[in-house]
Amino acid sequence: MEKVIEFSFDLVSLMLYVFLIIYFFRNKKFYTYVKGMFLTCFFFRIIGMIFQILMYTFSVESIRDIFGYYGTFHFIPNSINYISYFLLLFGLTLLVGKDYPIKNEKTEYPTMQGKRRNIGVSLLLFVVTLGIYTPFWLYRTVKDLKNNFEDDIPYTPGKAVGFMFIPLFNFFWALYILFSLPSRIKRIEDKYYGENVGFYFHPLLISILLIIFMITADLQFYVEFGRYILYAESAILVLWLTIQAKLNSFFDFKKSLL
Repeated sequence: MEKVIEFSFDLVSLMLYVFLIIYFFRNKKFYTYVKGMFLTCFFFRIIGMIFQILMYTFSVESIRDIFGYYGTFHFIPNSINYISYFLLLFGLTLLVGKDYPIKNEKTEYPTMQGKRRNIGVSLLLFVVTLGIYTPFWLYRTVKDLKNNFEDDIPYTPGKAVGFMFIPLFNFFWALYILFSLPSRIKRIEDKYYGENVGFYFHPLLISILLIIFMITADLQFYVEFGRYILYAESAILVLWLTIQAKLNSFFDFKKSLL
């Protein structure tokens, strides 16, 4: 009976995801990256449901024969669902905000110099290189920001990346980058554009959500299943991609006015 109730709850939540996907894709005002966030969230939910259906339908021994894995399978749908919930909350932060009036009628906006990078290509590079692409991405991102908004970025690309390789200090520097980089981008948006460009962006809320998710999820799975899940890496990856999407919206802003 407990499994039936749990499965019914999962089915209802899955229907909610379908409704959200249809709603966001039919509404043209939502930014492409935000739509992709909810689509990815829905994809993870589907994968988690498939594993749960397998666990409800077949015996553990049968599933082990299919996948050739002889450990516990419970952590797989649970970890996938955790990621799905995180993406859902993260995506909602990109939707919730307040439109504030432009203080002065601007006729000139900064023209971004640099290369607009594709989100899908960056995601592929992050995954294929197992995160090795991160320092290259961070260097290029800070470089673009520094070249376009020099006075608003307090560190050089070399400093942003180089300090990541200093033992012990790199832990504190990584936390500083996680909080300061989104905050600086939001400050640039308010200063030079005077409005929300592309989608809402809440630096402090996003950074806190990342830290809470990484700590609670990793600790729970380590206690329950005796294993470490790469939540920290996956959560930071979402932040990097969101920052890139925000920069892309700056690149596209001039085009949208034409």
